[in-house]
Amino acid sequence: MSKQKNSSQETSSNTLSLKAWIKSDVGRVRKNNEDNSLADTANNLFVVADGMGGHEHGDLASGTAVESVRNYLHNAMTGLKAFAIDPSEERSRWAEQVILGAVQAANADVYNQAVQKGVQENMGTTMSMMIVLSANRAIIGHVGDSRIYRVRNKEVAQLTEDQTLLMQQIKSGAVRPEDADKVPYGGTLLQAIGYRAEVNPDIFWIDIQPGDQFLLCSDGLSNYLIEDEIVTVFSKARGEQIVPRLIDCANARGGRDNITAVVVEVEDPNDNLGTTQLDLSSDILSQCPLFSGFEMAEIMRLLPLGQLRAFISDETLQMEGGDSQGLFMILAGRVGLYRRNTWLMTVGPGGHFGDFSLFDHRSVAETAVCEEEVRAILFPHDSIRNFTEESPELGIKLLYNLGEAHVRRLRNHEGRLVQVLGQS
Repeated sequence: MSKQKNSSQETSSNTLSLKAWIKSDVGRVRKNNEDNSLADTANNLFVVADGMGGHEHGDLASGTAVESVRNYLHNAMTGLKAFAIDPSEERSRWAEQVILGAVQAANADVYNQAVQKGVQENMGTTMSMMIVLSANRAIIGHVGDSRIYRVRNKEVAQLTEDQTLLMQQIKSGAVRPEDADKVPYGGTLLQAIGYRAEVNPDIFWIDIQPGDQFLLCSDGLSNYLIEDEIVTVFSKARGEQIVPRLIDCANARGGRDNITAVVVEVEDPNDNLGTTQLDLSSDILSQCPLFSGFEMAEIMRLLPLGQLRAFISDETLQMEGGDSQGLFMILAGRVGLYRRNTWLMTVGPGGHFGDFSLFDHRSVAETAVCEEEVRAILFPHDSIRNFTEESPELGIKLLYNLGEAHVRRLRNHEGRLVQVLGQS
């Protein structure tokens, strides 16, 4: 369970590797945080709950629901994990019943507490949960209007459906989606954990693919974002940066509610550049000034430090004044570098950029935009620094190449740099 917390976790197996980041923020208006959340990567279980009923009751409701689900599923975890070995219809139906039981147990626990406090129908929580049961399947349990999104191949899909008056009217045809803002009290919840003695959650399966990313969030985040913006943040930020950027965006737009987000990434084994998976030809590598003077065996020691990435045309890889992801080495395509909105140069196959931040820890010096589809290797700066310390002979050779390329770039574009700097 997490509240006002920012953390990351990772788990892996022979068939599945997950990373997760979690954070909850009180927002800019409310004094207390009624959200609670869970990122249990040991069991591949992720939950977001948004409490209602005032601080005392809302916080208690969401916290109770999360803990109840965690405890219930912990007792069934052996059977759930067996799904990866035996994904039969019978076990699938059993897993659905387990998720239903977990949601109903949470509902009973919150409802009983509300009865004891004499606040029935004034204490409850939304809850959206996902548990990944195999390398290609996960199951979702959902009550209320917290949401789960999936980002795949730069496209976002909302997996859960808001259980609200507005959504009910849209489904019935009484309201057109484009008129949603005109519906009074459209956000009224039709269901919540603990409001009634019984609850009827949405329970369904989803498919999982390597490279998938998931966002579980309270409406304090989803109310401020459109789906295209989710894709943009996921595309342009590293895993540990995604949640803080999403929360910053919600706060910048008012932050009138508590904001909670859990981001889950299914790692793509094709992103690991081990020699057994390498599909880079010696011709491409020989064009890279970064590897000048390296034997192929030495290059193969460097490549696993990087991650193979693909980008679309017009995608921004780094922004002047922002945080650096690392050093990019271009394998295919072209990237334009800009400073103060003025073009400096275009980097093509074999070239690299992002080396400034390797030596200067300040913000990025240049904006980099794809002029066409680009394929590149991204070397995080920490991995390069560690490599130079652990392999000083190769490290010196690498740093020499970086320095030589940097000087050559400055000389070739001295006139343009002077023009840009002269505008300050």
